[in-house]
Amino acid sequence: MDALTNPAEIARESHKSPVLVIIEQHALARTCILNILKRELAGLEIVEMATTSDLDWLSDRDIRLIALSIGDQQITDPSIEDSLALLAKSCPKAAVALLSNRDDEPTATAAMQRGVRGFFPITIPVEVVIAGLRLVLAGGVYRPLPIVGQNGASS
Repeated sequence: MDALTNPAEIARESHKSPVLVIIEQHALARTCILNILKRELAGLEIVEMATTSDLDWLSDRDIRLIALSIGDQQITDPSIEDSLALLAKSCPKAAVALLSNRDDEPTATAAMQRGVRGFFPITIPVEVVIAGLRLVLAGGVYRPLPIVGQNGASS
């Protein structure tokens, strides 16, 4: 029974678990995302933080995926560019997914051109997000297809 409750053993085991990192500045949104992902993605340790500057303490961990919320910011915003560069440098083996308030084609395309493996606008259902995150964790790429209007143009 002691082996199951030994804090040192628990800490060692948690360092072996693959990690998914959620970076979202808003505490309420971050907590909701964390609770959903913990329930849906068993087997992963899910860590949340407000900014990319908090990544240092995870340097020795097996980070598989980083979900970075960019809110309503443009993908070309210098702060987003800096965050993506920091993630690539700090966690070169981790896939990066963006959570965005924008669901336009130029934003999704620009994200993919920057090496992002998943693009998740807030307009898609949570079940689709979970499936997309699983795909990215398995080595795939997820982004919603552009919506084509009746006249054949993207909207």
